[in-house]
Parts: sequence; C-alpha cells; structure tokens
Amino acid sequence: MRIGVIIAMDIEYRQMHDALGGDTGRLGNNEIILWQCGIGKVNAAVGTMRLIQEHHPDAIISTGLAGGIDPQIRVMDILAATQCVYHDVDCGTGLGCSRGQVQGLPERFDADKRLLDHVLEVPCDAGLRTGLICTGDQFITDRERQTLIKRNFVDGLACDMESAAIAQTCYLMGLPFLSLRVISDTPGNTDNHQQQWEQFLASMCDTSFQFVKKYLETL
Repeated sequence: MRIGVIIAMDIEYRQMHDALGGDTGRLGNNEIILWQCGIGKVNAAVGTMRLIQEHHPDAIISTGLAGGIDPQIRVMDILAATQCVYHDVDCGTGLGCSRGQVQGLPERFDADKRLLDHVLEVPCDAGLRTGLICTGDQFITDRERQTLIKRNFVDGLACDMESAAIAQTCYLMGLPFLSLRVISDTPGNTDNHQQQWEQFLASMCDTSFQFVKKYLETL
C-alpha cells in the first residue's frame, strides 16, 4: 500500500523525517511518502490535494502535534482520532447544520475503520487514547479558549489546526484517512502554558514518533 504521511510544522517534519529515515521509502509492505503541508486549514487542504495529485496514495495519515483539551489527556500521550470536527465553524442551525459542520458535508469526519483498528494492535510505550480531535485556525494557549471548545464539543480530547481539513479533503476524494497525533501541551490544565510548551519542545523525544513508524511498518 502507498501511504501519504502529511505533517504541518518544521519541528514535526524533522522529527518524523528522522524516525522514517527520509521523505520516501518502504516500511514493512508499505511505500511511504512524507509530505509537509504547512500550518492551518487552507495549507492542510491544499497540501493534501497536491500529495494526492502528485503521488496517488492509497491512504493518508495526518501526524504531528496536538493540544490536549480533556483532563484525562497528558503530554506525550498519543491520540488516534476516531473523528475530526471543526471547532471554529458555525454555519447556523437555520441552515440545518450542527456546530462544526460545513453545509452539505458530514457533521464529523470518521476515521477509516481499518486504519483506526490497527492502532490498538501496535505496542505503545506512551499513553494511547482514541477519540475526537477538534480543528481550527487557532493555536490554543489559555484555559478560556480551551473551555469554550470543550463546552461546544464535550467529547473532544484534543485540538489542532489541520486534521479536519485533511479529513474533509480525503472524504471528498474518497481516500481512507486517520489522524495520529502526539499531545504537546494541555493549556487548560496548567497555569503556565508557555513554560509547558517550551519544556515540551526542549525535551521532545522521538518515542511517540517511533510509534507512528511501528504503526506504518505493521499496517
């Protein structure tokens, strides 16, 4: 199987590049294409389309960092998203839309069942969670904004800036998709988010990214 692995930030890309040993190659029975899209929903959607058009993958994995928004989530946990939703989209109930839903599209974008089920078959040295990831064009840095997202999406476990846009693109193109994210920070569970974020960056080990590698090797 040819798998596109799409990632946003430079620091994420370098970590995943080192774990995979390059931009392209083989892991197990799979051909892997590592692709950097840039930060945010538009970059994510455009990057996903370019990846699809240029490399024709059979499935796409979004990986990188995400911020935890639930008390059970800890820094360095791995979240396999069962669903993705936009936390900054509100088309209005008058148009028959739920919060986070783009008119004419699903309320939430489901992970591919085969890709998701395999996550639970891979040995994991970190905390492994499954659940909802919320996407928006905001880097969440404080308890107030996290609380608002959690109030609107009570089952949300983490937030990022790309997953739902990649999921939407894959939905429209008929491609299997999974978001597999490492928790980098928990802004609502600390009084000094900046320090937590900087400590994560300074001590960021490749344990979680090695999990992604093992996942791809055995898929």
